[in-house]
Amino acid sequence: MPEIVIKNLTVKFEVGRNHQIITALDKLSTTFHNGKINVIIGISGSGKTTLLRSLIGSVLINGSITFDGIDIEPVPTAHRNISYVSQEYTLLPNNTIFENIAFPLTLTNATNEEITERVYTIARKLGIEECLTRRPRHLSAGQRQRAALAKALIKHSDLYLFDEPFANLDEKIATELRRELRNLLISYNATTIFVTHKISEAMAIADYMYVIEDGKVIEEGLPKDVYNSKKKVVREYFAKHDDLSKLRHD
Repeated sequence: MPEIVIKNLTVKFEVGRNHQIITALDKLSTTFHNGKINVIIGISGSGKTTLLRSLIGSVLINGSITFDGIDIEPVPTAHRNISYVSQEYTLLPNNTIFENIAFPLTLTNATNEEITERVYTIARKLGIEECLTRRPRHLSAGQRQRAALAKALIKHSDLYLFDEPFANLDEKIATELRRELRNLLISYNATTIFVTHKISEAMAIADYMYVIEDGKVIEEGLPKDVYNSKKKVVREYFAKHDDLSKLRHD
């Protein structure tokens, strides 16, 4: 699994009828650790999703991104071996859950026997084995997101990206899925980047945590060190957005 080094990453978009230029990422530099769950936290518009899109290769960038020292900018998106999960379920509505989960493997040289074994294995780990013959519309929200996770995790990727995957779920289901996902990623020894706006979620799942604001990483490190940061800008951020503190007082 790769170590990801980002240097001076800048992404700008042209928006509106007046062609206004918006800077989504502003000379961002950081390192995401291999084999770890790296969690990015920030409010909407801070640059979190744009950073993931830069890693995928779906936006034009200035600066550099390397995987284990190899520049990935010339590498087509399809060849970057990345799995991605968003808060939407990304399931094909007319396919069974088995077919949805198996889809990434059908694009490889995997045999039918291998595909069946791996689908049932990942479905069992995520508690949706009994759902494999159903279609997405017949599943609960939690089951659909479990299926989306299984679809992403069934392929052994170099990098797993999660863009607020539990945002549409109630807190009880989200907590269960966080625990299950963390255990799976640890067993994979996977390099993971997980995006969230919830401090409580970041603290629950992260090996390393990054706070992003206005397109820049303003703090990074072990979760407890980031949460207790002495930097004024970080303290101000947590004072405004600390849902973990609110939970403690509820």
